[in-house]
Amino acid sequence: MSTRIPKHRESIAQLKQNYGEEQKKRKHHLDVNGNLKPIVFGAPLPDICTREKVIIPSVITKSIAFLSSPEALETEGIFRVSGQKVHVDALKAQFEAGKNPDFPKTSDPHVISGLLKQFFRELPSPLLTWQLYDRWMEAYHASEYHEVRAPIIKQILTELPHFNRDTLKVLIGLCVEVTKRADKNRMTASNLSTVLGPNLIYRKDQNAFNMKGDLDMANSIVETLIDQYDFLFGGDAHPRPSKRGSFLAPRPQLSPSPSTSDVESDMSNSGNYPLSNSGNYPLSNSNSSQNLSPPQTPLAMPVTPPGLRNSANPDEISPRSPKGPPPLPPAPSPRIARKESAKETMLPEIEDEGSPSPSPTWTSPIHATGSPQSGWAMARVNRSSSRAEEE
Repeated sequence: MSTRIPKHRESIAQLKQNYGEEQKKRKHHLDVNGNLKPIVFGAPLPDICTREKVIIPSVITKSIAFLSSPEALETEGIFRVSGQKVHVDALKAQFEAGKNPDFPKTSDPHVISGLLKQFFRELPSPLLTWQLYDRWMEAYHASEYHEVRAPIIKQILTELPHFNRDTLKVLIGLCVEVTKRADKNRMTASNLSTVLGPNLIYRKDQNAFNMKGDLDMANSIVETLIDQYDFLFGGDAHPRPSKRGSFLAPRPQLSPSPSTSDVESDMSNSGNYPLSNSGNYPLSNSNSSQNLSPPQTPLAMPVTPPGLRNSANPDEISPRSPKGPPPLPPAPSPRIARKESAKETMLPEIEDEGSPSPSPTWTSPIHATGSPQSGWAMARVNRSSSRAEEE
């Protein structure tokens, strides 16, 4: 019994020592409330790079290396389709445990892209920083053309922390490679900016009232980063013309429209276009062998139509205005026609006493008496006339 007590005390002392060392290791990863601090997802970007002694966090480099393969780049809906949450959470737990897992070739590209989006979404501050939010908004309102706002954005990028700038460079470079295979993955620069923009830049006091404007700005800025990648991060000295809404692209030259004086002089000169028998413009001029056509006038130019009086001499009708038959009166509406037909009610015609007729004829009461009469009144007249004949 006496030999067991010292061994038991030694075991307890060893456990206390191990527990104390473990607490010292975990002390740097605990917050004020004693909860375990995140070491990758939700941790500040400089802290991750300092702890891993790298410029770009390993979760980003491994994810981008996997997504840069041809099979992953050609996956339809990459970055847009969400991966299975169970697999994303499993990879996230491995990184949080301090492990550095490798992605096998059989991994789902949607799971890896979902892991990458979740990393940027859970950063304590956005990748493009809250401090430069107003600068990004100024670049957004400077112009709607990517090549015009590109120099402004290039100046803003120099003010980003180097951890954020290097991470943004590799992320946008992957997006450029994805857009090169847009015919297979159906992910253009606009689609990628819609998916990634809200995770990279947003205001600190975002709410339901300013969310719409923030989303438009974030999507447009990220689309400019993808479109002007060679100028912003590469060695190009000048921005390249954008494929959509380019400001530097050449524009077609429009031909000048004729002036009002030229149109009026052409309309008042009746000798150039003599009238034919039908009153239309002829195809050729009798004084010239070349075929002439009526002058072409712009649609927005008010031109005096044919048939009106000449503006130079109001008392004289222009010889170019054809004279046709007078217009027909408008046809009566069906309602008026029904009323006229109702007035034409056939009633018996009143005969003279000296010439009785065995078969009375029927005619309109208007023609018989000069005023319309009802049927029962005409029947009384007929009965009275028949009695006078019998007497």
